[in-house]
Amino acid sequence: MDKREPRQPDACCEEPDLSALEGVVAPEQRNDPRALCALLTHASPRVRIAAAIGLGTLGDRRYANDIAELLHDRCDRVIKEAERALACLWLRCAGCPAARSLLEGVGRAQRGDLDGALDAIDAAIEIRPDYAEAHNQRGIVLSLMDDPRRALEAYAGAIEIEPQHFWALAGAGNCHAALGDADAAIAMHRRALTVHPRFELSLEAMRQLLSAGLAEISEAHR
Repeated sequence: MDKREPRQPDACCEEPDLSALEGVVAPEQRNDPRALCALLTHASPRVRIAAAIGLGTLGDRRYANDIAELLHDRCDRVIKEAERALACLWLRCAGCPAARSLLEGVGRAQRGDLDGALDAIDAAIEIRPDYAEAHNQRGIVLSLMDDPRRALEAYAGAIEIEPQHFWALAGAGNCHAALGDADAAIAMHRRALTVHPRFELSLEAMRQLLSAGLAEISEAHR
């Protein structure tokens, strides 16, 4: 069962450090998402990182796929910062009222108030039904409440809105595993790894699922 702590999304939404863009783009373009997007393929890892961070803070959902391409980067630091940038983007894209309600829910979950967390997250979804990150956090809370069926529905909602949401894909995989469907679990984790090949949560889950499957085959042939 998925026992991840709910992430605190606002931790990745600090003022972006775009100093690496000095001399690369004009100062007035550093706050232009289109200009930042064009720099995601720059030869310098520092520039790619700054562009991803800037887009995570200044961009909207239209840029999620572009940032997600950096999850395949050859530089580990670029991958890490792209992951943080996507988390920030997915939080911000719903606007302030829904995001505030979601943050309240995450905070309550971290304090152990899972019922209160669910109420606050549901309020965020009521404000913005297309808020993928709220559906994802709802899945995490329901997982912590040992309710994999409802958690799976929540993760499915996030994935429908944001197909590249590797956290939700992995969460759905863990729910399938908790429900005893190893094949579906493996399929969802493979989808997560297609988006984020180095996503440790899914890599570890795949190792465990495949190891368990081999053990069952060995036992069946004894």
